[in-house]
Amino acid sequence: MTYASNQSTFLKGAIIAVCLMYTGFASAHATGRSYEKVEDGFKVDIGYPDVASAGDSSWLDFSIAPVAMNEKKDDIYTDVWVIVKQDKRLLFAGDVHKSVFGQTGFTYLFPDAGVYTISARFQKDSETVVQLEFPLEVVTSSETKKATSGRVVNILFAVMGMIFGGIIALLLARKKGSIFTGTVKICATDT
Repeated sequence: MTYASNQSTFLKGAIIAVCLMYTGFASAHATGRSYEKVEDGFKVDIGYPDVASAGDSSWLDFSIAPVAMNEKKDDIYTDVWVIVKQDKRLLFAGDVHKSVFGQTGFTYLFPDAGVYTISARFQKDSETVVQLEFPLEVVTSSETKKATSGRVVNILFAVMGMIFGGIIALLLARKKGSIFTGTVKICATDT
């Protein structure tokens, strides 16, 4: 058994471990959830936290992509006009310029628990590309503790995936030969 094939076996097991670990964290947004809707030929995607909590800052991010794949994606919009309302009370209205790097978005602190309406109007210069709104439920901080217990479950599955993948890697390596010992042949020549 060569050292290279032992490494290959271990690498396969490590890849399995990473894949099993990552399934609980797969998301298009760093923030958690997203509201997605096809509107006027565009797929609108607005990211928001798993649990938006009153008194805590929440990251909101905005993106659109053409439904038809032959359209150019980069120059669709230049900015997003965002409105945050609770009932008829206007809490925020502002322009968010498209980010050159990373996600286009901003941090917002919701003052009270309840249902908010988030409106987003994607614009190219001053022309409207697409516009929509969606409801976002904001909970109290005590409700947040109950809702974030799901993250503990995700972390538990990730750890279990790493352990399971490591066991598989070791079993595969043991079957083919140890990954920790190998024969190294050194050739010496007289000069």
